[in-house]
Amino acid sequence: MPVCGPARYAEIRINFAQAFNAMGTIIAPVLGSYVIFTNNEDSVNALKSVQWIYLGIAIFALSFAFVFFISPIIEVTDRDMQFQANHTPGYEENFWKNYNTFLATVAQFCYVGSEIAISSNFINYAIDTRVDTSSASGARFLTGAQTCFAIGRFAGAFFMKYIRPR
Repeated sequence: MPVCGPARYAEIRINFAQAFNAMGTIIAPVLGSYVIFTNNEDSVNALKSVQWIYLGIAIFALSFAFVFFISPIIEVTDRDMQFQANHTPGYEENFWKNYNTFLATVAQFCYVGSEIAISSNFINYAIDTRVDTSSASGARFLTGAQTCFAIGRFAGAFFMKYIRPR
């Protein structure tokens, strides 16, 4: 029995799960634009606003961990893993001989690296290239760009139901 569902929907599941990553990239610039970048004149007050953000993140993470602690999560057995390995086309025991997986790992590494590099420098780029752009405005522009990215991810997961991603 498949662990996560039918293999034909594997790409949809992973794309849909990764779309939720984009939700964090939307929330972070919003917090930055309205909380961190609004109080630039006094460093003590700026630090106080940042500490409340970190406290909120910690409370959210602990409550999320508690939800996982009390949730019944199915145990994946060795038999389930062997079934998946036996019924996965192109499965190779040795990672180094499975060239598609190896190349996919390299592609994912490059993708994540470029995504982080672009989003890390976006606010500075907006400030440098657009006249009268503050850090808060740059963060709002980043929020818009990341929102488009998230919509694209969710739309991609939806269209994968009708268009084969392979």
